[in-house]
Amino acid sequence: MQRVVEVLLSERAPSLRMRPVTFRVITMAEHDPGAARHAAELLRECGLLFRHSIVLFDHEGCGRRESPEELEQEHEEALGKVGLGGKGIAVCISPELETWLWSSSPLVYEELRMSKEGIDSVLDGAGIPRDPTSGKPSRPREAVEAVLRRTNRRFSATLHVAIAEKVGLGRCTDPAFIRFRQFLQERFGAKSGLGPS
Repeated sequence: MQRVVEVLLSERAPSLRMRPVTFRVITMAEHDPGAARHAAELLRECGLLFRHSIVLFDHEGCGRRESPEELEQEHEEALGKVGLGGKGIAVCISPELETWLWSSSPLVYEELRMSKEGIDSVLDGAGIPRDPTSGKPSRPREAVEAVLRRTNRRFSATLHVAIAEKVGLGRCTDPAFIRFRQFLQERFGAKSGLGPS
């Protein structure tokens, strides 16, 4: 997730329709569970260093049963309690970051080194259904792993970064990604005329 965010905020800023920003990605020692439980406290400690913040974590693996929307609201209330209200948002990716990888772009198939038909065959064989509207697999990480096994490759952040560097960002319909992108555009829109933040 760290590398994907770094690529999006630096190399892909024009595609996100945002101006260049100064940023720092802070990873929680406990990863998703840590972000889901303690992000507001950490951000309070860093509050004087940054004007804005995004708490970003996977729903799956965070150890919480609430819906992504409930967790986002809870985090934003916690940010308000530590004096950061209105300066940040929480984005809970459902079920996990790998859902952002799945796109109808031919560049995804190129990076996965398999045709759409081949991927469909692998996912059918693995029993991983796809959303009838978006075509995204219901188990995005397992879907990536199944395709990589078929092509004798290991799961790594390199694939995430390669896709984040190339695939168009304007057509993504994932609610968490839209929330992430809208916050960036509202705070750091390319036409705001403000300097780096």
